Amino acid sequence: MKLYVQTITGKTFAVDLDGSDTIETLREKVAEQSNIATAQQKLMYQGIVLADGRTLKDYYIQPSSTILTGDDNMIGAMQGGDTLTFYVKTSKGDKIKFKLPSSTTVYDLKEKLAKSIDIPSIEQSLSYNGAPLANENTLAYYQILPESVVKM
Repeated sequence: MKLYVQTITGKTFAVDLDGSDTIETLREKVAEQSNIATAQQKLMYQGIVLADGRTLKDYYIQPSSTILTGDDNMIGAMQGGDTLTFYVKTSKGDKIKFKLPSSTTVYDLKEKLAKSIDIPSIEQSLSYNGAPLANENTLAYYQILPESVVKM
């Protein structure tokens, strides 16, 4: 199956694996394409840090899923342990900087954004990496990376 790996810098690349492959095998594939040593990789899928000794199937990783790789700070932010600094690019092209807990819901982000741009939250539509953001989900749910851009 084809999986996508996104680095903390936003670079995305594809790797081919089977569901029975281990996290160690995934690390080796990531090292081949990113030059990030296997020992330095922190891998995450849907808010869960992937542990060695387990398989992709153990984590219910499906074809075309995205795996994040980064450092300890990124992993802490994605798990909701830290605040996340990111930008929202408005329809006019302006970038607004936010520093929020990764446990913030999209609805709460829209409310904060409404105060900055004078567009009611109900009229806002946000996306990240081309996927629409649902009001009830958190920033961590969408695995929004530090310093990345959410589009309006």
